[in-house]
Amino acid sequence: MTREAILKEIQLLPDDMLEAIWNMVKVACAMPQNTTSKQDDQKTLHKFRTAGALEGKIIIHDDFDDPLEEMKEYMY
Repeated sequence: MTREAILKEIQLLPDDMLEAIWNMVKVACAMPQNTTSKQDDQKTLHKFRTAGALEGKIIIHDDFDDPLEEMKEYMY
């Protein structure tokens, strides 16, 4: 399929479908391409996964591990 044909079809799509396609394009562009070795793959993954990248975005409360009240009847 040529670029012109793709663009022609895209122009006919409703706005909500355009947004979905745009999200797919962004994901596809973020994927590693043309890697030649496992070492190259590891370097690319390291760019996306960085230790501490989610620090402060996930909150685990102190009572996280406490038994749930709803499950007390099933516990012995």
